[in-house]
Amino acid sequence: MNLEQLKNIIDSNNFDAIIGQAENECLECKNGIYSKDENGRLELAKDVTAFANHKGGMILIGAKTKKESTQYGEIIESIEPFPRNLVDTKDYHNILKDWVYPKLSNVEINWRSIKQNDSKGIISIYVPLQPQNFYPFLIKKDIDLETNKKRKEIVFGYIERIADSNVPASIDNIQRLIQLGTNYDVVEKHLTSIETLLSSQSLTQNNNDDKKIIARIEESLKSAEIDTKRSFSLSAFPIPLSEIPDFFKPTPNKITNIIEKPPFLRENGWNLPSGKSKISKGKSFQISYGGYRIVEFYSDGNLVFSCCVDENYLCFSFGELQINTAALTESTYLFSSLFNNFLTSLTSTPSQIGITIHFQNLHKDNKETFIVPSEANNILGRAPLSHQKFNAPEDEFTRIIKFDCKNFLPEKIGYQILKEIYLWFGIEEDSIPYTNRNEGTIDINKILSK
Repeated sequence: MNLEQLKNIIDSNNFDAIIGQAENECLECKNGIYSKDENGRLELAKDVTAFANHKGGMILIGAKTKKESTQYGEIIESIEPFPRNLVDTKDYHNILKDWVYPKLSNVEINWRSIKQNDSKGIISIYVPLQPQNFYPFLIKKDIDLETNKKRKEIVFGYIERIADSNVPASIDNIQRLIQLGTNYDVVEKHLTSIETLLSSQSLTQNNNDDKKIIARIEESLKSAEIDTKRSFSLSAFPIPLSEIPDFFKPTPNKITNIIEKPPFLRENGWNLPSGKSKISKGKSFQISYGGYRIVEFYSDGNLVFSCCVDENYLCFSFGELQINTAALTESTYLFSSLFNNFLTSLTSTPSQIGITIHFQNLHKDNKETFIVPSEANNILGRAPLSHQKFNAPEDEFTRIIKFDCKNFLPEKIGYQILKEIYLWFGIEEDSIPYTNRNEGTIDINKILSK
């Protein structure tokens, strides 16, 4: 459901139609109203500017959500109306006026009465796509969040909407945005001189290249701020590595189209990062959902995907560190599909490709990460307790596998990746869920049926 479809439903007060809808890049749900102290005002400003710095979005105050094991993001479980006298929508407008710079355009904040009782309802905050020349929208206020008293220090921040979360930029990223500007096209023009550094000379695949691939995984983990967390990474690369001509060529750019519009299986699935990419250190295009996942595409054809292995992405949200088999399968398949899109765009296809599989920190804080080889269940979430669980045998795992590139099929490559992972956990090939053992493929229909 896109933003305009969502707005039409909310404008018609057809709240039943959004039950089961998941929070995503254009929808944020709040079970209760924002607190009336400075912390609540800050939270409102953060949520609204996150959408303003993205592509717009909708905040629903009075929508209760829950976690679903077979989908990514929280699902609207019910509408929880509250008395109208608890909130004056004018107050929210005034908060945004005082806290956000520059001024937001055409934000709609509306009270929505429920049919059964006009005195109860919910509030919707609609943030439309903002004029490009106004970006970025910043939070500014001179208050002390602990005492709620004014002071001379300034609260200053930049928030982006990424997937179903509002992600604050770190101070070094804010500094870089100010230094370089947030207009990607301008940055591209400044970096066109990098093209003169690119070489069409092939590199021989050797131990040094393997070390380079591992080093890039570490760099991506640091960029996404998950290098100290439990993490899972996949890295695909042509053999031999070879610089791609016109990789950083200004738009329209075929490479950026590939990474910014990755393959997609289903709404609310474990999809790869998408949206506007940035040039990272003159070496790659990068899309980072800071704190839990990242995708990075290097100028020599190396594609890296990394994510956290916890309740924020790859694990169930039940306190234990059980890897969600649906999340693992879907993200692996989509990664393989994204690299296949790159291969089909090349004028000359490499004879071989390599895939690096990497887990790290799986025994962090003396807590073991584990897999139960069963399909996720909408009702139970995890597999029944009768199913055997398999702990990660070591804190870290790295495996490089190589394939003939002539008949690259994402479902077959994805299957081979999963096979290596499950075998490392001590699980037989016949027990890998969401696969067709006879065909040696990931079974897409089993994922889509969830």
